[in-house]
Amino acid sequence: MQRRRRQMLAAGGRAGSHLTLETACPTMTAGGEALLIDWLDNNPHARLVNIDTFEKMRGNDPAAASAYAADYTAAVRFKRLVDHDNVPFLLIHHVHKQGAEDFQSLVSGTNGLTGAVDAVLVLGRSRGQADGVLHVTGREVEEADYAMSFDASAGAWIKLDGPASDHLMKEIRPVMVEGATAMDRLFPLCERDT
Repeated sequence: MQRRRRQMLAAGGRAGSHLTLETACPTMTAGGEALLIDWLDNNPHARLVNIDTFEKMRGNDPAAASAYAADYTAAVRFKRLVDHDNVPFLLIHHVHKQGAEDFQSLVSGTNGLTGAVDAVLVLGRSRGQADGVLHVTGREVEEADYAMSFDASAGAWIKLDGPASDHLMKEIRPVMVEGATAMDRLFPLCERDT
């Protein structure tokens, strides 16, 4: 985390005065939800909460729940916070390694995860390649694919000109986004000029 921050600042990025970084947190069912509620109450200017990874934070599943119900319940724990505080959560999650026709089917787990969140973003790229495709879908988001490139000197993904279909992918990295306005807040990060 320190290396990435130094890299971004050296490339002309700015350190946000309200940026908070935490490297440990209990799971949602073991005190994490209460900790996040307290943090949101004490940080009214918060614009985004990034959880890396969702699996580390999800917590225990309800007893005797189906896999779908357990996944849905785990994602809804974050959705409740989003709806209450109107602050989007970016949940980093893993995918299945095998391909699929529908990129949402690549998200590890059941459709309960993708069904509970407001938007799903899946970033795919071939191993060792800087270019990839960001697939986006959601409740209040127009479904689209965006060609992306990783700028190693800035430590950031940059949106490319041209159709996403020009970029092949084999390895997939998903992101689930909570919040109806999350897309408006995320894309300026991808298209930054600094």
